[in-house]
Amino acid sequence: MWSGSFLAKVILAVAGAGAVAGAGAVVLTTSGPLAQRGEERPQEAAPVAPVVWTLAGEGPPGVREPVQPGWAAPLNLPTGLAVDRAGNLYVADHKNEAIKRIDPQGNIATVAGGNGPGLRDGPAREAQFNGPNGIAVGPDGSIYVADSANHRIRRVTPDGRVETVAGSGPTGMGQGDFADGPAGEARFSLPKGVAVAEDGTIYVADTDNTRIRVISPDGVVRTLAGSGEIGLRDGKGAEARFSPLADIVLGPDGALYVADQANSAIRRVTRDGEVTTLPIRGLKHPASVAVAEDGTVYVADTDNYRVVALTPGGAVRVVAGTGERGYVDGPAERAQFGAPGGLVLHGSRLYVADAMNHRIRVVEPVP
Repeated sequence: MWSGSFLAKVILAVAGAGAVAGAGAVVLTTSGPLAQRGEERPQEAAPVAPVVWTLAGEGPPGVREPVQPGWAAPLNLPTGLAVDRAGNLYVADHKNEAIKRIDPQGNIATVAGGNGPGLRDGPAREAQFNGPNGIAVGPDGSIYVADSANHRIRRVTPDGRVETVAGSGPTGMGQGDFADGPAGEARFSLPKGVAVAEDGTIYVADTDNTRIRVISPDGVVRTLAGSGEIGLRDGKGAEARFSPLADIVLGPDGALYVADQANSAIRRVTRDGEVTTLPIRGLKHPASVAVAEDGTVYVADTDNYRVVALTPGGAVRVVAGTGERGYVDGPAERAQFGAPGGLVLHGSRLYVADAMNHRIRVVEPVP
């Protein structure tokens, strides 16, 4: 296992190796105008190769709830990830029916749920979820949850309460029907992804309804894109077609990026509902997407067991993973994943919910 402190030592060691010839080393020039004047050429830092290390999880699912460094804490099929402004990482611990927090020091704790499957609002530690998937942090610090098998969007407030934001109808893994309108009457079907804008607008990847839904700050649900017919078609609003969806995130350009999982595609949706497909070929059931400030799009290429990136220039490259299923930390090109799912960027780190390994992995520094 590669810890954060180990990674820091690696970075320091590489940075301090400037005068040593070898792979990736910086070699000082001893000829040329600077040398002739007795001046020293400025030394550039050697690039640090990304590594993959485990932040949380011990592998086989567990039911214990230790409050201790994250690597020893049991997770059971972690899915969605989100980060708040303080650097706390939130995890939708799917099979534990819980929302967990990992603080910057690596301590893990349950912040809501963990009481078995069900639908119960109220104090966060008494609340119940039913298959939580995507999560997002709102501008006020609330945690929004796509509570899939409850067919609802839930919120964990900063003062520690869980409330239903939108959705009604039956619970369970069957379809949850479809209806726009007031949030308390609207219906979703196994929503998996949620994103929140700075103005409080909530965007939902309504998975089995194959639509992108919007919950306005005044509590009205409408459809932004998709007709409910399964397919792969670009276009505006109801002209577009999706397959069952997974994740949805807001990019720095203000557009929505959607993991169209069954189509093995990443779709871009503008705020007025114009849908286009990104030029990334060879994906296999991507579960999540994250977008950097420079426009680089990172994708959890789930059934190819790797993370890939689409650069602003249109190049596609592998970020981490060999393409073979497994569990290996270390240099990114040799790392292995069980089923990379939720992604979120924070600083130099790309967090990965490695669902089938029941762990949270980190790619650092993210290339």
